[in-house]
Amino acid sequence: MSYIGKKPSDITRAIANYDTFTGDGSTTTFTLTQGAASANDLTVVVNNVRQEPGSGSKSYTLTAPTSLVFNTAPAASDEIYVINPTQVEAIVRAGDISSGAITGQTAETTPADGDTLIMFDASAGALRKITKANLVTSAAITANTAKVTNATHTGEVTGSTALTIADNAVTLAKMASGTDGNLITYDASGDPAYVATGTAGHVLTSAGAGAPPTFAALDANKITLADQWHVTADIDADNSNTDTVITNWTQDGYPEAGKIGTMSESSGVFTFPSTGIYLCQLALTFYYGVAASNYSYARLQITTNNSSYNTRLESTAFTRVAENYATTAPVQAFIDVTNTTNVKVRPIYHCRSSGTDISGGSIVRSWINFIRLGDT
Repeated sequence: MSYIGKKPSDITRAIANYDTFTGDGSTTTFTLTQGAASANDLTVVVNNVRQEPGSGSKSYTLTAPTSLVFNTAPAASDEIYVINPTQVEAIVRAGDISSGAITGQTAETTPADGDTLIMFDASAGALRKITKANLVTSAAITANTAKVTNATHTGEVTGSTALTIADNAVTLAKMASGTDGNLITYDASGDPAYVATGTAGHVLTSAGAGAPPTFAALDANKITLADQWHVTADIDADNSNTDTVITNWTQDGYPEAGKIGTMSESSGVFTFPSTGIYLCQLALTFYYGVAASNYSYARLQITTNNSSYNTRLESTAFTRVAENYATTAPVQAFIDVTNTTNVKVRPIYHCRSSGTDISGGSIVRSWINFIRLGDT
């Protein structure tokens, strides 16, 4: 057939397709039985009023060949009909072109960054264009050998298949940031985990196998008192033959002496700073200046009512030798201090031989210790 100008397109046309729908006040997308190439190819009528294609203030768009989308949902019971007067036998879409259909074009092996390429957007089901500059090329991948398949890597990351980080390659700077005070541990599954920061004064406490450690307060039964006192000077006990309270006590003050907490002492009576179980240790050194049968006793008296004292523990020192002889009598007790006002102790000596002294002085010879072992 003869024609003037450009040859008309070879498009096979058929009878227009016709679809009807009814609005429900919420649906905006309606599926056509026959696809169209453009919204402008469709005649859309709502309640006998023809609609204008387009977005925004206009009426409808075509997001896919068979997807008619109204910008505003037609009201309930609205009558809608759609005519596709330019129905084609087939609409060419991305993926419909068979291999080798495009011929006669020179293959481009070195496109420039500004060149535009055609791609298929699988998520949108449509063709898109992209510039070559936005593609990751094989040259760019080669430059970073860590991304090359089956490449052999050396340095901090090694391996030709599965990659392995070299020993001592992970520095503090490479670790993820964390919370100040947290520690790194492993959970029951063997995975790294954090130990949450504890309160000031807390200590790291093991929870045993199968559980990560935690920060916790110190055990209340820790030793909170360890205090030693000694007799300041020799006591002329002679042949007193009676219980006598020792009153010349002083806390150890030699340069190497140490203590935790403190007891208080008044007229030979010791007061505890807090309730608890205490170990009390008394040792008196007796010096005999006269040859005789010498009996001396170190005794510890306890009161539970701040009034009456009872001798609860006693140690006896005995000698039957010449004068100028010394011996030490030790005694100790575990005392349950349930009330610091009522429960108190006092050291006692009892000598039955003349010429007997209790040794004292700057060198500790006669002493008493107090150690708090735990709660009552």
